[in-house]
Amino acid sequence: MKVAIVGGGIAGLAAALTLKSKGIAFHLYEQCGEFKEVGAGVLLNKTTFELLQILGVGDLFSELSNPIQSFKITDLKSELTCDMKIGQPMYAIHRADLIKVLCSSLNDDEYTLGCRIEKVVSETDKVKIQINESIVDYDVLIVANGINSNIRKAILPKIELRNVGQVVYRGISKIKGFEKYNHSAVEFWGENKRFTVIHSKDDLYYWCTVLWQKDKINDDTKSFKTNLISKFKNFHQDVCAFIDASDADKIIITNTHDIAANMENWYNARIVFVGDAVHCCTPDLSQGACLAIESAYTISRCLSEFDSVNMAFEKYQNVRMPKVNYVKNLSFKYGRLSHQRELWHYVLLFWIIHQLPNWMIKKMYNKLTDTNTITSLFQDK
Repeated sequence: MKVAIVGGGIAGLAAALTLKSKGIAFHLYEQCGEFKEVGAGVLLNKTTFELLQILGVGDLFSELSNPIQSFKITDLKSELTCDMKIGQPMYAIHRADLIKVLCSSLNDDEYTLGCRIEKVVSETDKVKIQINESIVDYDVLIVANGINSNIRKAILPKIELRNVGQVVYRGISKIKGFEKYNHSAVEFWGENKRFTVIHSKDDLYYWCTVLWQKDKINDDTKSFKTNLISKFKNFHQDVCAFIDASDADKIIITNTHDIAANMENWYNARIVFVGDAVHCCTPDLSQGACLAIESAYTISRCLSEFDSVNMAFEKYQNVRMPKVNYVKNLSFKYGRLSHQRELWHYVLLFWIIHQLPNWMIKKMYNKLTDTNTITSLFQDK
């Protein structure tokens, strides 16, 4: 079998890494002239980290990442509302470092950078890919070229993006004297806004904030960072300190889209989709990178274990879709829940959160991060 992968982001590189570990011939095509990822930081849960260990890059990931031991929700003045003792660490890592981990085992002849996929034609026993001026045949095409995948739009037109109506701002702060945030993720809720800070490593902290689109800040002026800080003037002073310690030119602004939970096929003939190209979720639960790696691992393993391409595709979707839809629904609801418009809404919400027993929080977290459906599928292989 010979597999083509389109997209050199998290999902595409994870697929390449898994195929290589199973001895399946592949070639990865990336439009950019280098492997890179737009963004600041990501969180991986412990079970996704275990997949990276299986694939032989766990040591490098551990070296470049930072364990997160606690997750807390506070009000806007930093009064503790919920301390989620989940019992297992998460891992914070810069997106660029995660890309470095995933491509660390690839050889130069296993990928092509700076190329454009002009056309894809799926036939009964092969898929034809036009790359620049050349046409190449493969047995399978794995599409991992992100949320705005032009191939998905052509091959799976029923799967459409949903505008969530929110804007996300992401930044990195290098700042001393904030050790109380080390090895933790803290969310400040209030005034219909949410601000999250995650310890990245040493004196580096990744932060993001979510605003409704109607509250979007004009990013075309030199006063952009000042305007962003003013949005949080009533929050705890640490919030404004993290924003102020960021380079305004490197703050990333994105309108939020996802693909609503559905039962549409993720494949067509010899073409299959992974990651944001087919199941992107909102960033509210920081599970997008986890889902991408898990799905890439699953489809690559299915291709190695099943003789029939169609059987491999069906198994992949049957294994992944229930969890993916669960995470997408939960992430969307969490994004709505954390943006209450009235003070009494927050008072009631915080009271409810405060009453949640820790066993219930652990149960929800375990369901969110469970990979048993993946590992059990291949445990005897």
